[in-house]
Amino acid sequence: MLKIVFSLFLSMMLAGSLSAASGELHAKNVKGDDETVLSISYPRKDFTFEFGEGEGITSFSDIRYFVCEEHFGVYGSVILTKDGKQNYDGYVAVFDNDGEPVVTEFFGSTDYDTIRAIALMDESLFIWQEVEIGDHGPFEFSTNVFYFIEPDGLKQETTYPHRIIQHEIINGLFYFSTDPQGDYQEIVAGHNQYLQFGDIHGVEHRETYQGSVDVHGVGLFKVNGETYENHVNLTYPGHYVVSQDGTETLFTLDPVIEGTSENDVHYEPLKIAVSHGHAFLNDALYLNDALIETPGNYRLRVEGVNDYVKELPFTIAPDITGVSDGGFYTEARTVTFDGEGTLNGTRVASGVVVGENGAHVLEIEGVGGYYERIAFEVEIAEDTNRFLRMEFGIVLASLFVGVVAIVAVYKKR
Repeated sequence: MLKIVFSLFLSMMLAGSLSAASGELHAKNVKGDDETVLSISYPRKDFTFEFGEGEGITSFSDIRYFVCEEHFGVYGSVILTKDGKQNYDGYVAVFDNDGEPVVTEFFGSTDYDTIRAIALMDESLFIWQEVEIGDHGPFEFSTNVFYFIEPDGLKQETTYPHRIIQHEIINGLFYFSTDPQGDYQEIVAGHNQYLQFGDIHGVEHRETYQGSVDVHGVGLFKVNGETYENHVNLTYPGHYVVSQDGTETLFTLDPVIEGTSENDVHYEPLKIAVSHGHAFLNDALYLNDALIETPGNYRLRVEGVNDYVKELPFTIAPDITGVSDGGFYTEARTVTFDGEGTLNGTRVASGVVVGENGAHVLEIEGVGGYYERIAFEVEIAEDTNRFLRMEFGIVLASLFVGVVAIVAVYKKR
């Protein structure tokens, strides 16, 4: 029975054929009266599972292992008896880290079928099955079946009629050759997607990519004049030309920039991280995660190969509190800001109290020609001032009367 969990297709990376000892994953034949099951154990995960019950299997003749970050499993071929005749089926058993079956299926079509390789390919699970025929051996090659299991469970298949002698899974693509000597001849890149010599996979002409890109070709190809075989992963920003067999593919690779975006305005200090390339901040070399805290206009420039330049402007504002441009206030204001400021032409520090009536101008200067002007007015009402003076006079008069009274009492004594 086929069981698909979509997370498999997001996380599975083929680890290749691993020995049982190296990864602690182990599987062995357990023979019963009428059939054999495969006992799979993974001590590190406290996992055991019996696979193949009820299938009439004589023996799991080929057992291969793979372990990835979130999944593990076994695959290969089994011997089973059908109508008194021995056949060989391919099988796959995949489990998640909780030990739940994710994919458990037998792939059988003729006399001798075995699963040779598994890969994650564009969110589909690729399975290569080799098919041979014969009457109890020796078996002769018949064909190859390529299965593609989609995230929604849909299974597609296609055949390849020539015997595969060499193969390798590179970054999720299946490289293979029918010649025991020389380079790989073709690549399987998806259902009914085959690349041959001269084809480039992974990049499109005049497209722009970000962070990293994998370029695949059959055999030798060149990237900006440097020769590579089959595959290269590029992470350095720049303009690239991929050439093979007289054809050229031009594309651009941008860096990943974290911490700011184009034309962002920030009101607090920040740090920037650039994935690759030479980074400059206002023409000075910038090191990843260096703190930027002074208000101003900034321009981050990243340089890469083939005269590549990416510029990203942003601003750190002074975060002015207490007043705003055009504001009118009837009480004293406490003004805070970042950077260097002047109030009415006089240098002041953040936290200055403005209590004088009249028009005021706060000016802030920063990096890169940054300038901000805040004009505001303070007008504390005269009635309020008069009331305060009257209240103060009453207090003084009361004190005077009290003193006179005390003196009079003292004289009578």
